[in-house]
Amino acid sequence: MKKLLLPFLCLLLLIGIHSADAGVTDFEDLALSDDSYYNGSEVESSHFEDLTLSDNSYYNGSEVETTAFEDLLLSSDSYYNGSEVQTIDFEDRTLASNSFYDGSDGGGHWASNNIMFSNHYDPVWGSWDGFAYSNRTDTSTPGFTNQFSAITGAGVDNSSTYCVGYVGWASPPTVTLPEARVVGGAYFTNSTYAYLSIQDGDQFSKQFGGDDGTDPDWFILSITGKDENGDVTGTKEFYLADFRSDTAGEDYILNQWTWVDLSGLGSVKTLEFTLSSSDVGTYGMNTPAYFCMDNLTLPAGNVSGRVTTATEIVGYKAGIMGATATLVGTGGFTTSVSTDENGVYTFEDIPVGIYTLQIDAPAFDAQTVSGVSVTFRENPAMVVRLDQSMPPQGTPGDATGDDKLGLDDVIYILQVLSGVKTQPAP
Repeated sequence: MKKLLLPFLCLLLLIGIHSADAGVTDFEDLALSDDSYYNGSEVESSHFEDLTLSDNSYYNGSEVETTAFEDLLLSSDSYYNGSEVQTIDFEDRTLASNSFYDGSDGGGHWASNNIMFSNHYDPVWGSWDGFAYSNRTDTSTPGFTNQFSAITGAGVDNSSTYCVGYVGWASPPTVTLPEARVVGGAYFTNSTYAYLSIQDGDQFSKQFGGDDGTDPDWFILSITGKDENGDVTGTKEFYLADFRSDTAGEDYILNQWTWVDLSGLGSVKTLEFTLSSSDVGTYGMNTPAYFCMDNLTLPAGNVSGRVTTATEIVGYKAGIMGATATLVGTGGFTTSVSTDENGVYTFEDIPVGIYTLQIDAPAFDAQTVSGVSVTFRENPAMVVRLDQSMPPQGTPGDATGDDKLGLDDVIYILQVLSGVKTQPAP
């Protein structure tokens, strides 16, 4: 029996060895560099060659200063593009050194950056009222002969030219805008003539506060806004001098440029300026009726958007090139632009206010959007979708805007769909 089993066992052993050899995985099919290994991590190597470092330096994750932009004031869902303020700084007016313009050439009203400033000059008396402009720097000479100097000795931020207002006998100094709009504000200060008269008194005016400094004196600039119909929209009062406080040290005469916010007056066509004082006599106010103004600021905003088809063309709403977008405001304000190849339109530096947006395009029904609000530092984006006003006879696929359906249209649409050309999201 043992002799019979021995050959049988040897046969089984040979079969087992052969079977094991047939299932051997020798890993020779895996590629490794010399003296290396693979541990199953399967991480794609990053060589970091795309990171920029100076010679002999390193980055440890603690060297980047984050700019959060939290110091910028923005309303919700808006942005600032740096082109939203028009400032009337009077630097466009030409003057010789240390001189002024008071209308003595008979020119009358004068303009700065398309904003009109009233001026009346009487050649018989050699007198004027309304607005003059000046670059005088005298801050020490008292009296009428120094009526064209600001107590600051220069304009805002040490600029050269500023505006001088005088409330005389003809009519109040008046600023007239080309169209009704919101005025952001302006900087104001005292003239040297008024400042020194209030501080020291003169032959016509009392020293504010009186002999013991307790008189509750004041000097107020009032700014009244009026709309295109001449109706008053509001009045802003600003103290050029105030001695009403019972607390020592709180009395003041303004001797620096100070910002006055005028946006609360709403949309105005004109601004009228008057002065009042606690020092009055038989013939009216004794305090010299002068003030100085600079950097009259007109805030503006932008309006942009896109005009598209109301229905999809080859899977997306196509932008309509060559459509006319018209923005209509109060007081006859109107401006128009054409859409670009993607149907995008942009209005820049639009006065703050409420507008109506009108969209017209050949072969499409016109659209009107009311109540478009243009606000300082905001950019409303209006997407307008137009329905076709006639049966689609090739026009729906006219991506190039030539009223024909051709190869150019196909190429344009394929470029958009493939990402070669950017198509703004509707």
